[in-house]
Amino acid sequence: MAYVAPTTRSVGDAVTAADYNIMANDVIAIFDSIKRIGRVTQATTTTVNQTVLASATNLFASSISWTADGTSAYRVQFFCGCVQTANGGQVDIYLVNNAGTSIQRLCISKGTGTEPRRPVFVEVPYTPTAGTATINIRAIYQTAGDGSLLSTSSDLPLITLSLYGPDLT
Repeated sequence: MAYVAPTTRSVGDAVTAADYNIMANDVIAIFDSIKRIGRVTQATTTTVNQTVLASATNLFASSISWTADGTSAYRVQFFCGCVQTANGGQVDIYLVNNAGTSIQRLCISKGTGTEPRRPVFVEVPYTPTAGTATINIRAIYQTAGDGSLLSTSSDLPLITLSLYGPDLT
């Protein structure tokens, strides 16, 4: 159901059943445009021990898959309560497709100090090509040893990947 721009009304104009139905349908269209399409979680700490994206494994056991029209934009959210790196180390987190190919690097977490830990929350737009689209997360380390994406085993919230949309056009 598509959004329909409302017509201009003046004081004293009657609202007909057709006018009301357009407004009601618009509320549904707006809600549909911001609804969550999918969400996956990870409840355990994951060690980041690969330096090459193609060799890394998907963070989530299940990917988020949906049918895209090729023109609609979606919002992708990734959250991890704590990314830990070695002192001087760097962990890169990527949004990947079903083949494990990078769609976009989401963040770089560089370590300084004796126990570098940082929360990560990223929201990015994504407009996939038409057809079945699939997303997941992979992480690699760049320097100075591996890193970790910490979760509930460390009394932290779940690591999550969520997909919202498509945006209202």
